[in-house]
Amino acid sequence: MTLGIVGGSTISGRVMMRTGRYKLLPLVGICYVLVFAAMLETGVVFGIWPRGSLLSLAVVTLPFVLASLAIGVFVSALARSSAQAVFLSVFFILPSFVLSGVMMPYQLMPPYIREVGGILPLRWYQIALRAIIDRGASLVDVKTQLFAMTMQFAILLALIRWRMSPRLG
Repeated sequence: MTLGIVGGSTISGRVMMRTGRYKLLPLVGICYVLVFAAMLETGVVFGIWPRGSLLSLAVVTLPFVLASLAIGVFVSALARSSAQAVFLSVFFILPSFVLSGVMMPYQLMPPYIREVGGILPLRWYQIALRAIIDRGASLVDVKTQLFAMTMQFAILLALIRWRMSPRLG
């Protein structure tokens, strides 16, 4: 029974390790606030309101946020120091913006570069986001992107679990 108990607490003679299960929930909430604040600001300043459902936008945002946070957890699991974690995170952040199609349409990229960009969550999120905001797409229309981000999150969770094997003692 682990409910996010702080390390060192003793229950029934067993020491419960810090699970960290609920550490990312506030970050998910902050991400939702930022996404909807950006939508509100874009609507007020530029008059561009989403054509699609805000519920669809919220559902598509969840696997993107979780996959992005999982990348951060995976980088911290790989790194042995905070300096190394910062160095490793650059290799995820920069290619994410360049290869996702945010800066340049991914359709104009060479096919092999386009495939490399497909492993990054931002590629799938920006496709779904543009479909929902610009074209008024529903969840059925962005199911491929939703599935891709969910699978990326699942794979990252498996990699984190593999890298952070439980240590006793």
